Amino acid sequence: MSKISIFSWTLVGMMGFVPLAMGQDDPPAKPVPNAFDLPAKAEPREKAGPVIKLAQSLGPEATLEERLQARGTFQADEVPLKEFADALAAALDTSVVLAVKKLEEAAVNTETPVVCKLKNVKVQTALRLILGELELTFVTHDDVIMITTPEDAGSQLKTRVYDCRDLMKLPSPVRKVTKTHQALQRSNIGTSDIPAKAPDKKEEVGPDGGYEIADLIETITTTVMPDSWDDVGGPGSLADFKGLLTISQTQEVHEQIESLLNMLHKAGGLEEKVKVSR
Repeated sequence: MSKISIFSWTLVGMMGFVPLAMGQDDPPAKPVPNAFDLPAKAEPREKAGPVIKLAQSLGPEATLEERLQARGTFQADEVPLKEFADALAAALDTSVVLAVKKLEEAAVNTETPVVCKLKNVKVQTALRLILGELELTFVTHDDVIMITTPEDAGSQLKTRVYDCRDLMKLPSPVRKVTKTHQALQRSNIGTSDIPAKAPDKKEEVGPDGGYEIADLIETITTTVMPDSWDDVGGPGSLADFKGLLTISQTQEVHEQIESLLNMLHKAGGLEEKVKVSR
């Protein structure tokens, strides 16, 4: 074969394989990472505002006491204290204020984060728990809730009158024990006196209505914040007028006294709760 033929076949062979080589799909080249490119910052997640929902709707005629006794759901994820107070005011349809100066003295400000998650809890109880985590509390003045420090709340005494006359009418379970003088018997040996065997004690059931107001006062002062009464150096005081107890104490102590007296009413079979004049 001539040199020209050999060159032709060689050229055809090469041309035939060129399209096959060009038609193959090569994987796209990966971009080379730049060491100076910083990763994109994640968008900040917006925190949800506080959620305060009451289990039942309260009309405009509801008192502040009734609003505090209502049950509700409380949820907050590090929301500012001021924002929480605004949400509380909206839910209860009442005024909620912050004692800013008192809070500042306790190193707490309006931006202090509030965290809570409570369900089906009385508003009053929820506030004690939530504010207690911040070492705060609340007091009420007329129809206003004020968030303040425990020291400030402890200096604000309120006077209330509790009608305890129904409790005084309950049958008394107190048993009066009468003792006889111990008889002496003379020993046959020497002149020493040997006490005779003490006779059995005689017990009598007290008459109905045998409770005394002093018993109730002792129950209150030894059960509810024992260190907060004036007879042991505390600020609280208590006086009786024919079954009407006039008590000057902090709001938190008043809440506990009312709860105790209501339990005594229930235990005694009284249908109505204790009457309180505020």
